[in-house]
Amino acid sequence: MSKTFHRDDELAMRLFYVLAWTAMIANTIGYLSNAILYGWTPSTVFSFVCALVMYVAGAAGFIWHTHKIPVFIILMICNFVEFPVMYCVYGSARIGYMFLGIVGVVLFLGREWRWVGAGVVIALDAALVLCRNLNPDAFLPYSQQENPVAAFMDFVIASASITVMLVVLLHKYEMQQLQLQEMSDELQEMVHLDPLTKLYNRRFLTEHLDEKITRGDDEFAVALLDIDDFKKINDTYGHVYGDETLTSFAKIMMKHMEGQGIAARFGGEEFMLVFDHTDLVKIRSCMDKMETEFAAFGRETKNIEMSFSGGVEVFQQEDRIMKLFNAADEKLYHAKHLGKNKVVFDEAENLTIE
Repeated sequence: MSKTFHRDDELAMRLFYVLAWTAMIANTIGYLSNAILYGWTPSTVFSFVCALVMYVAGAAGFIWHTHKIPVFIILMICNFVEFPVMYCVYGSARIGYMFLGIVGVVLFLGREWRWVGAGVVIALDAALVLCRNLNPDAFLPYSQQENPVAAFMDFVIASASITVMLVVLLHKYEMQQLQLQEMSDELQEMVHLDPLTKLYNRRFLTEHLDEKITRGDDEFAVALLDIDDFKKINDTYGHVYGDETLTSFAKIMMKHMEGQGIAARFGGEEFMLVFDHTDLVKIRSCMDKMETEFAAFGRETKNIEMSFSGGVEVFQQEDRIMKLFNAADEKLYHAKHLGKNKVVFDEAENLTIE
């Protein structure tokens, strides 16, 4: 039976609650209205027996928090006993419940049995409708005048039940879409973020620059930065402190790049900043603030001097990404050659900041 019914137990239980309450309420209204208006006629007794079955199946599902056997009982009784008999007795006034029965089969049966179950129920319902319309006299001995109030309530209950089931399904679908989007975002982060520093990685950096160049956004500059003497820091204070140094430097970069561009881990202790402008005064100011905060981190944690060196390159229209990287790297190398703790802006004119 586990292969026959819907495998999403949480969703199936929600739909079961709707189905069970609908079955119990509708049968209660049916047999009470018949009992009040017509007394204990065969149709009243039939409605009462069906209601008892629905009560037992619904209570079993509620108490033991299960849906498979209760749903099987409810669908079998409704689609193959109650709804066909009600249609034979009352005619088209109860055809709405036939639609509800088909909806129940489609919602609760698993993928392998959904079409088969719905096809069987539709075939039975279609045969009854065809027979009653082609030979109405054959059904006269069983026909009974429908109670207008009961017919109206049946319509309301069936419509409300189908609506609630659809709302439950739509809510589940929306939640699944939201979960898929969250998973997609998490996967994107895993692909594009450096796991240690939470900065963008080199892959994202390359894609980001490619997109900027492709869309003609050529007013930008890059800065390639390298933490000075990082190997010595690692060897002296250990890799844990080395990682702390990298993450702290990353936080400093993210803080000062907000509203100006992005920061990415280029590799090891090298990082690249992408400024969405070419204002060298603002870039110098950003570097100064970063240098001050990074130096303070070294003094506060190990009472040592910490610094970084860098090379800044403004993008030229004829440049390609590797050429841009190489130009920034040459300026970084020049900064190291000048004694570290420097950022080179123009190697030819020896414009640096310390």
